[in-house]
Amino acid sequence: MKMHIIKKFIPNKEIYLIKKLKKKNVIKFYTKKQNKIILNEISGYKYFNKINIFKVPKLISFNKKARYLEIEYIPGYRTSFFDIKKIFLREGLSKKKTTIKNYLDLKCKNKKEENFLFIKDFFNTKNILKKKIYISKSHGDFARYNIIKYDGNFYVIDFEKFGERIFSFDIINWYSHTIFYKISKFIIFKNLKFSKNIFFSIILNIIYFYIQNRVTYFYKRKKILSNQKFKIYFILYLFEKIKMISEDIKFITSTKEKKEIKKFILLLNEILRRSVEK
Repeated sequence: MKMHIIKKFIPNKEIYLIKKLKKKNVIKFYTKKQNKIILNEISGYKYFNKINIFKVPKLISFNKKARYLEIEYIPGYRTSFFDIKKIFLREGLSKKKTTIKNYLDLKCKNKKEENFLFIKDFFNTKNILKKKIYISKSHGDFARYNIIKYDGNFYVIDFEKFGERIFSFDIINWYSHTIFYKISKFIIFKNLKFSKNIFFSIILNIIYFYIQNRVTYFYKRKKILSNQKFKIYFILYLFEKIKMISEDIKFITSTKEKKEIKKFILLLNEILRRSVEK
């Protein structure tokens, strides 16, 4: 079958826009170090295509040994930050319960890791380590840059971080990632010492309550995430988000981008510390 390469995308991964039989598809190649990523992608596309919670491009073909996958090409443009409700065709990811302790143990192999000890001690002090929380399958990087709006529909792409997490991870990330990443870039520009900046503390509190209100409102009909419970899920979100980005930085070659991500991690660690202490 003839394959015509139209465009090459990102330098960190071999991604091509190709043309086959008058149809355009995207083919993604991965290195040996990215074996886990391609397995996540394949599993994510299969899972979300099956449950039909939101639209995803069709998974055309894949080869685990050759480390590539081919998906349907969706033209279009990024969605708005406020289109969150329009993206979902229906609500209701299947959930299951586990304890906070089991979740932390599952997510962190290194039991001497600073953040692991820090939040485990917090939950232990509050006597809620054995409290039950909901977990579900998660996109893992659910943000505007991974949503394509085309012909009145919204398509979710890039399942490289697909996995099982707290059930509200993706919705928290939708609001948190964009806001906090922009703040971290502002910190770089201004070279702020955020831990000693009172104005910055006030802004963070306002943002926290905004995210809390948006996320709890999203689940309002289900009545499964109150303001009181949100803090637990938010702390667990920050814990895993920091771990996730700390892994991502290993694959970044740009010095400028690495600097930005390091500042992002510093900011998220500061927010985690404040969330636990307040």
